[in-house]
Amino acid sequence: MTKHANHFAVVEVTFGDGMYTAECEDLHLVTEAPTFEALTERVWELVPEMIEANHLALDADRMRLHFEFEQDRRVAL
Repeated sequence: MTKHANHFAVVEVTFGDGMYTAECEDLHLVTEAPTFEALTERVWELVPEMIEANHLALDADRMRLHFEFEQDRRVAL
């Protein structure tokens, strides 16, 4: 993959114990935050750091993230 191509990554989001957790295998990323909005902001802040730390041949400015959130019917948000 060239460094100039868009890269699409899936971010899996879960909710438990009052916190949202995001995991992205492509970026080797796991983080959490108290709200979904704070979580997505945190993930985007970490993208350049994770690319550099993991020596990934990706351009942070060309990343596209797909946030997948599955909710258990029994969990109240």
